[in-house]
Amino acid sequence: MTNTDRELGEISAKLDGLKEQVSKGFEGIEKKLDDHESRIRSVEVKATRNGLVAGGIISVGIAFLRHKLGW
Repeated sequence: MTNTDRELGEISAKLDGLKEQVSKGFEGIEKKLDDHESRIRSVEVKATRNGLVAGGIISVGIAFLRHKLGW
């Protein structure tokens, strides 16, 4: 084995190590994104429910007023 072969083997090993670190970093980023998406989705669901309830209350109130005023 020549000196060049040994050095190429060391470089290859270092590149493999870097590849593993990058893969682990991406996995962490994907997990964080999934967590953020879950939180955002729950906020969107709550906002939709609140909008539906508020719209229903306003609709009933307007219908009641129209009935009382005879419109």
